Amino acid sequence: MIAAGETSLQWLMSLQKKMTQASALINGLAGERTRWTEDAANFSDQKKRLVGDCAIGCAFMSYCGPFNQQFRNYMINDKFTADCLVRQVPVTRDLDVISFLADVGTIGDWQIDGLPTDPLSTQNGILVTSSSRFPLLVDPQGQALQWIQNKERSNLPTFNGQNIVDVSDPKLKDKLEFCMGDGKSLIIVGVEDEIDPMLDPVLEKEIIKKGSRMYVNVSDKMMDYDPNFKMYFITRLEKHLYNGEISWDTFQFMVSDVQYGGKITDSLDVRLFRTYTKEWLTERTCEENFSFNPSSPILKMPFEYTVPAFPEHSDFRKYIERSLSWTPLRPSGYIQMPT
Repeated sequence: MIAAGETSLQWLMSLQKKMTQASALINGLAGERTRWTEDAANFSDQKKRLVGDCAIGCAFMSYCGPFNQQFRNYMINDKFTADCLVRQVPVTRDLDVISFLADVGTIGDWQIDGLPTDPLSTQNGILVTSSSRFPLLVDPQGQALQWIQNKERSNLPTFNGQNIVDVSDPKLKDKLEFCMGDGKSLIIVGVEDEIDPMLDPVLEKEIIKKGSRMYVNVSDKMMDYDPNFKMYFITRLEKHLYNGEISWDTFQFMVSDVQYGGKITDSLDVRLFRTYTKEWLTERTCEENFSFNPSSPILKMPFEYTVPAFPEHSDFRKYIERSLSWTPLRPSGYIQMPT
């Protein structure tokens, strides 16, 4: 329609100008048709490789944290990607886990907060922010501590003018309770070769749900747990002294989650196996005269199932054969290992 006070000639000239601009825009975008077609094909190809790429990303998050840049690249390219190719799972060769797991804007914010710009530091930032477990940061130069303090500045409580807590602080339990209940971030510094066992239920996220609230039992005290709670451990030791011992928690994790975790797909079987490892793969099973028989069995077992102290493998086999004299199962039903 012609606006009031506008002549027909003015309206036609305005319309002609708009048509010229629209034609110029369409002609200018015509050259993009080829690129859009290629992008559509690339997107379709990326969708096919997404399963393998996600597997690589999960493996990176699970296993690559403790290692340097060179060994991480070796694991990603020579192990994880190679395994996907052997299993005929479509995967991106030489996958850049940084661009796959984080966007440019997020990385930029990390760098503004003080995270170094090298690829190793960016990967560490991904591991710290995306891991489901509370991270331990090896930070001899203090760069990681500065970055965490800046990143969590709006969620850090202040204790006597400090927003960090030493691992030997006598009030660590009280500060943990406050942060965990209010969903605050807790930075624990001064970590060496051991961590107070008091923190084990928190590290394992042994969360107890009662109604709409969540709790964690810490030193026989039920503490409120807020899902927004974060905890960071900082150590300045570049090389931790390994005392030659493996904790039972590590042994249980290696057996139940690492060794068999990917082979057991049923969720109930996974829970059953984890319960088994928590119950039987403990220090008390190595004690003399330990028995696997329950103290109050539902059905009485025809023999006492103990772990004998035999030095030879053949003696164990004879013991198993004697134990199975009451059942149709054959000794091959037991795991027979040469060691």
